[in-house]
Amino acid sequence: MKLALENYLGSHPFLYGRDLIKRMGIKGHYINEHDVTDFLGYEIKEIDPGQYGEYGDIIGEIFDDTCAVLLPQQSVILLANNLSPQRERMTLFHESGHDLIPWHQANSFSLRGKDIDIAVHKNIEREAFHAGAEIMYPIRHFVEDSLSIPLAFNSVSRLASRYNGSFEATSIRYALTNRNIMAIVVVKENDLNDQLSFAFNQNSNGQRYLFDMPPITRLKPKSTAPLRVQYSCHSCLFPKFIKSGSEIEKSNIIYECWAQKQRKQGEIPASVFGSSDKFKYTAECYPANGKVFVLLSLPNRQSEFFREVII
Repeated sequence: MKLALENYLGSHPFLYGRDLIKRMGIKGHYINEHDVTDFLGYEIKEIDPGQYGEYGDIIGEIFDDTCAVLLPQQSVILLANNLSPQRERMTLFHESGHDLIPWHQANSFSLRGKDIDIAVHKNIEREAFHAGAEIMYPIRHFVEDSLSIPLAFNSVSRLASRYNGSFEATSIRYALTNRNIMAIVVVKENDLNDQLSFAFNQNSNGQRYLFDMPPITRLKPKSTAPLRVQYSCHSCLFPKFIKSGSEIEKSNIIYECWAQKQRKQGEIPASVFGSSDKFKYTAECYPANGKVFVLLSLPNRQSEFFREVII
């Protein structure tokens, strides 16, 4: 795909969100999502996900696994009519991100369906989120607001209210732009303990062998972990990578938060996330939507040293 160089600002998606704010001449902290879609020339049509109407031939069953469809050639964004105001707002910014990123423009990525590799699909969606979040949470205002309040989930809730965003989207933005040594880890119930079935009567191309044999079921070893990491996001200073899928056992405040559906604060050994290191994180655990949001932090010894030298 050939890119128009005049529209190419670099490989980082956030650059295109910032450029849009500049082009629109917006100075304040709050940006209206409908102003953005109008500026980009899109009409928003809310539809029932179960009734595609005139767009049925185009979108097929796309609304079975997503909440919006970007149709650049028709200059239309089809939006599911069953979204909360915060999710609708983020969704429109997300779709705007697809439109802004030059290497997304040759395709309607909302229509990818099953025709695109899963890893590529995830990366594309991540890029659109970052471009959209840059508009929804303008960096200068958001960082100033973030620095003015304590490092805590109560601060995330305050920021979510100020920017009219969901708690989860605001948490991601909060972690990625934070100047502390911190991360937010989202933990969910461990649903990876199902048995695996392997059918040996056909090859990898789906062609059947000359002989038939019944599918052979192989069982994974039963895990004792009730929880696992869904994903994590962290500030640039955070030293560790916490892998998605890492299993969380019972003997920690993350499990207590999930089981009791109550906030918890305390320390969490790095070993809980599979690390061999012996240090502990300061942690706050917050239950929401059947998950546990975990805010991890470490003291910034360097900044403390420089503060003592200056004093």
